[in-house]
Amino acid sequence: MPDANYSALGEVGTVFTKEQLGLIVQNRATVKERPPPSGQPHELSQELRLAADADPWLQSHRDELSQTGGLWTHGSKYYVLEELRGRVLAQAHDSKLSGHFGFTKTLKLLNGQFWWPTIRKDVKGYLQECPVCAMAKQKVGRPEGLLQSVADPSRPWTDIAMDFVVDLPNSNGFNTIWTIIDLFSKQAHFVALKRLPTAPELAKLFLQHVFRLHGCPERIISDRGPQFTSRFWKSFLGILGTERALSTAFHAETDGATERVQKTLQQFLRCYSTYQQDQWSSMSPLAEYCINNLDHASTGVSPFKVVNSRDFPPFPTLQKELPSDEKPGDWGERISAAWPSVQEALRTAKLDYKKYADRKRTSTPGLQSGGVSVLVNKAPEIHTTIPEAEPSICWSLSYFGCCEPSDSTVAIAS
Repeated sequence: MPDANYSALGEVGTVFTKEQLGLIVQNRATVKERPPPSGQPHELSQELRLAADADPWLQSHRDELSQTGGLWTHGSKYYVLEELRGRVLAQAHDSKLSGHFGFTKTLKLLNGQFWWPTIRKDVKGYLQECPVCAMAKQKVGRPEGLLQSVADPSRPWTDIAMDFVVDLPNSNGFNTIWTIIDLFSKQAHFVALKRLPTAPELAKLFLQHVFRLHGCPERIISDRGPQFTSRFWKSFLGILGTERALSTAFHAETDGATERVQKTLQQFLRCYSTYQQDQWSSMSPLAEYCINNLDHASTGVSPFKVVNSRDFPPFPTLQKELPSDEKPGDWGERISAAWPSVQEALRTAKLDYKKYADRKRTSTPGLQSGGVSVLVNKAPEIHTTIPEAEPSICWSLSYFGCCEPSDSTVAIAS
């Protein structure tokens, strides 16, 4: 077998600087300049006659082979000496007449003329180690990476997530909705905006709509929008003592709770939208009330019940609520006493969903520090901003090549 070119193949989504991407482009160019298979078929036939004495399998199994025209044969097929198998595999796979096809087609090409005892194993290993196939071919089958929980809060408004719904029809000058979700109670706030805010504007909005109502969260989960990745926002959260947790690029599942609430919000607005679609800004407060007042599938109770220990029915009560002699301190203890059961319900729901989701996924391949991996290319259009990039994304490879995982990357992947 030829020496392995790759010790591990994995998918790692991340964001690179232009210098890092430029280095990757150079690495890819090096791989693409891999020398073509040396030797024409007639040259290989000459070499198959030689070095028979150096082949250990041949020396102990001569009685299973025969000679035809000076070549060793197994039935009607030529036996390939061990030191020439890499050359034959390259001719059957890397050659422009072979096409870098998969295991079945490559094995069929070889089986037409050649044989050796470990041919299936060697073909499989050679294809797994082919750098061109690793970068040029789309991955098929189940996605890699088992589901992992991003938060396990124990009380309301310690872990929150936020995102923006953009490009909405103009409604009283508004075209954007800022959504904030508490990952414990599932309570949501929707703030209509006239445009995407800058980082300083977002800080002011945060103080107005989150901080004044719920205090400082311990962690904020968001995507990698320019507002969330800015130094201003990072410094602002540092002053508040809040951790900034940015999702992996092109991995919307990290902020799945926000994505799901946004779908529910848009569904509500779609149901009550006018033909002109210009009244949604006045309906978003009602959408917030409805979502927060209904039982959530994960907790079994409504967000209002978790946070305020009571629901707010949308219709008048038939009987007046009797006055209670409960003291404020007792009321607060009753609310906090219910939180452990909510936390347990959340954990159970996450485990159930993980069990279901992992049926359609496979575990992440092992990455080793010092090994070589490829990075999935989920944004080929980014090449247009890189010096020495390819002229078109049409034939861009599916993966970046020849990258060495760091210790932190290995820790995340495992």
